[in-house]
Amino acid sequence: MGKIIKKFRKERKMSQKKLAELTKVLNQSQISKIELGKRTVKEEEVLIFARTFKVPIAKLYSMMNSFN
Repeated sequence: MGKIIKKFRKERKMSQKKLAELTKVLNQSQISKIELGKRTVKEEEVLIFARTFKVPIAKLYSMMNSFN
């Protein structure tokens, strides 16, 4: 999931800090760890990322197959 989060963030020319601010629940360090695969993403966080990026949650999950 980290690679997908990073892809969406970069496409939107967004810093990790800005993404953290938009999620309102994660900080920049947590975003970094997620993108590096050092931290798993909780179910509720996937929903937060989907809302933040304005994409269906199903799209995030379906993209996982192409990144594995």
